[in-house]
Amino acid sequence: MANRKPTYLLKLAILGDKQVGKTSLLARFEHDCFNPTYLHTKGGDITEKLIEQEKRSLKVTVIDSAGHKYVRSLIKTLYRDVHGIMLVFDVTNRNTFKALEKWMTEINVVNAGNPYIVVVANKTDLQEHSKVPSEEAAIYAARQDLDYIECSAKTGLNVTAAFDRLLERAAYNTVPAEPISTSIRLSNGGSKNDMATKKPCCGGS
Repeated sequence: MANRKPTYLLKLAILGDKQVGKTSLLARFEHDCFNPTYLHTKGGDITEKLIEQEKRSLKVTVIDSAGHKYVRSLIKTLYRDVHGIMLVFDVTNRNTFKALEKWMTEINVVNAGNPYIVVVANKTDLQEHSKVPSEEAAIYAARQDLDYIECSAKTGLNVTAAFDRLLERAAYNTVPAEPISTSIRLSNGGSKNDMATKKPCCGGS
């Protein structure tokens, strides 16, 4: 009987202020689509996916959180024990970049498990309207000892790379769980880390 691949239980969160493109980044990665209509996330949307890789399976819980201030206290419990965080800001809105400091403070208070964090500069397709120089953002991430990557949910630039990095590095913070019997394979044979179950594309926060 062939040995089963180990299955890792992985919990991730996408954080950042409202309208920075958190939901759009996830939709681009999951479905390779973009919806320009803004649909704000209410509280936190939670999805569970099984991602098949060559030597292991990742059973991933993704928390797509709302960025509105009035729900922050409510969603803190959702990312208390995550293994990895994508911290997103909008390059055309400097306030969302300045807010990263507050998000980092909240993460450090809520999550004592030292999650992997990648800072994502979104909406780079609007570079002519950028209010945050790339060098400044990169320096900030380096000072925080965080990875940094520039993306565009609209064009797809670096979105897969950002999620691949998040999945790979966050997996260091977990251990294999008991093997599970159900196996969901990607249509592309698992050639890239992608979400296994498809649902209608939606843009948003």
